[in-house]
Amino acid sequence: HDKSDPGYFGHIELARPVYHYGFVDITLKTLRCVCFHCSRIVMDDTEYKFRRAKTIKNRKKRLTAMHELLRPKKKCDHCNGVQPKYTKVGLHVEIEYADGMDSVPGDKKQFLSAQKAVDIL
Repeated sequence: HDKSDPGYFGHIELARPVYHYGFVDITLKTLRCVCFHCSRIVMDDTEYKFRRAKTIKNRKKRLTAMHELLRPKKKCDHCNGVQPKYTKVGLHVEIEYADGMDSVPGDKKQFLSAQKAVDIL
């Protein structure tokens, strides 16, 4: 990137990550599919339904299938970590820590920073 080029119209450098309004739903679905604690897919990849969903070629359909399969899981198969509940609130993601989650920082319900989402993913 040429320093003399100001970039395209509307481009700004941000000090930290933020949610993009066009990708909040995809981010939410993806967060529900991976472990809050160890960042791995919440289901063991040897399970038949998971392997079948993984073969879907269309990315949008594959994410939808994975989300429907993995969203109901309350614990991650790999680390037994309890999953929080994720909800879209405007352009933000709200997290509700589940009972039994260790070391909840502050309130049980709070906004999940975009930086924390990046760290998880």
